[in-house]
Amino acid sequence: IVDGLIQLGFVIKHTGYYGGLIGSVSRLQLTNPMLKFLKDSKLDPNLIYSSRPKILVKIKPPKNKPHEKMMLTTAEETEVLRLKDDLTAYNARLKNTFLDLCVSEEEEAQINRRMTRKAQETGENRPSRLWLDKKFLYRVFNNNSVELGGRHYGGWWQTVPSEWRHRIVIDGEPTVEVDYGQQHFRMLYRFEGSPMATTSSDLYQVVGMDPQHRDDNKAVYTALLNAKSRNQMARLICEKQRKGMSYVDGFPDGIKNATALLKALEAQHPQIEKYFYSGIGLSLQNTDSKIMHKVIMRLLLQHDVVALPIHDSVIVKSKYKDLLKDIMEEEYLDVMGVDPILKVDDSMEDNYRSLMDSNEGFQTRYRVFNEGFAGY
Repeated sequence: IVDGLIQLGFVIKHTGYYGGLIGSVSRLQLTNPMLKFLKDSKLDPNLIYSSRPKILVKIKPPKNKPHEKMMLTTAEETEVLRLKDDLTAYNARLKNTFLDLCVSEEEEAQINRRMTRKAQETGENRPSRLWLDKKFLYRVFNNNSVELGGRHYGGWWQTVPSEWRHRIVIDGEPTVEVDYGQQHFRMLYRFEGSPMATTSSDLYQVVGMDPQHRDDNKAVYTALLNAKSRNQMARLICEKQRKGMSYVDGFPDGIKNATALLKALEAQHPQIEKYFYSGIGLSLQNTDSKIMHKVIMRLLLQHDVVALPIHDSVIVKSKYKDLLKDIMEEEYLDVMGVDPILKVDDSMEDNYRSLMDSNEGFQTRYRVFNEGFAGY
């Protein structure tokens, strides 16, 4: 179908590339004739149907060896089958759960424009608009190993801009998000037996640096755990800055370039500096994904509560906040041997809920869900 659309001039293919930490995913661009056809068709994007993924556990080969095959041990095969059973049960429950956003039609359009712009600017493999029926999960492991990566993917709530997540509703009810604060750095400090593993301080805030840079610093700290060298990381920072994705107002005061920035960030954490540029990030992801899987499956199987994972945070109906916090604390303590630092966001205001009544897109999705719509 895609080849035919390209030949007709309805679609243009932009081929991506990969070069270490920097790359661009291949994308398909709709031309004006195709856009006119879709507009004239009167198709409602809110009626697009999403089926459950056929592959629930993906084990990806190394990026430099895309055709390398993996052989699972008997124990690994047993574990993968268990994960598939869990995800099958989880997705079956999600099929009967209505997930949406408390937003007006203009706010929904605003989110779509922002997501489109983000996808175009970054070239990353991310959705270019809200697809609120796309809610089924799968897990992705890396480098032909079930001990690397393993995080949950597939849910639209994972890609919606973070400042809108507090507007998520589950079956029409308000939600709360509970986050493991600075999880990977706390894990590394735990490996070193340091009390910093449980400090109340924000590990991504650099002493003496303007707090406005905190989120950009967080992104750098996360990436340098998988980077191969400081030079590679410096190139990535410059690339993202050029695209307007980080440090858009310039580097912090007193820091002239990306290399100087990295040295300042490294100096903030001398106890765990040895893990920087080590590639340990995927191993840490594996640990946090195991904790997250245990949390969401416990909530589902023991309490019939739907929990939406976002890597290091979880969203549930607000009335289950205390239950979620208890389970997140217990599962983290079981794996890491110390208590986590949890951050709670339950900032949804009551007046947001009235927006659902006046949003035609929301009403269409709600009607389709209740009628058991199963595609065209």
